[in-house]
Amino acid sequence: MTEPSATGVPAYSETMRRERESASAARGLVSSSLRVWGLEDIEDAAWLVVTELVSNTVKHARLEMIRVKVSRVGPKRVRIAVTDRSRKLPTLCDAGADDVNGRGLAIVAAMSEKWGVDPLRWGKRVWAECALKTTDCIPGGVGKDSEKNLGLSGRPGTTRGCREALDRDLRNANG
Repeated sequence: MTEPSATGVPAYSETMRRERESASAARGLVSSSLRVWGLEDIEDAAWLVVTELVSNTVKHARLEMIRVKVSRVGPKRVRIAVTDRSRKLPTLCDAGADDVNGRGLAIVAAMSEKWGVDPLRWGKRVWAECALKTTDCIPGGVGKDSEKNLGLSGRPGTTRGCREALDRDLRNANG
């Protein structure tokens, strides 16, 4: 069940079980929210962010339930937050090429405008903000023509080109 925000900021939230399958439900909540607000162009980035946040919570948190919230914090910006009952704060790792784990927050950082952690008396809230861009989504913003220059087929201002670039990089890294 989704609930409206008490702060006046348009938001949808849902309490979910702390299990791997909740990542799919969280993506559904994100997609529904983005459609209502007409922000479908950030869906790919938002999906990656919420999947990583939920996955980290499933792996590291305690207790049975988590809270996923999608808030519209600006005309072209959403905040995705996952709250759990663990007070252990996440850390950004420097995963090596052969490491199987440790890339989740790096993906969140790469696909969001900003991210952070709000420690709570009884747990924490990990959040990230995704926004529509006027150029492209390459970290460091290499300019309006970079999708064309890099051979990306995605539309400017969307994350489709980024997803294709990430897929290409993973294929190249894996041989």
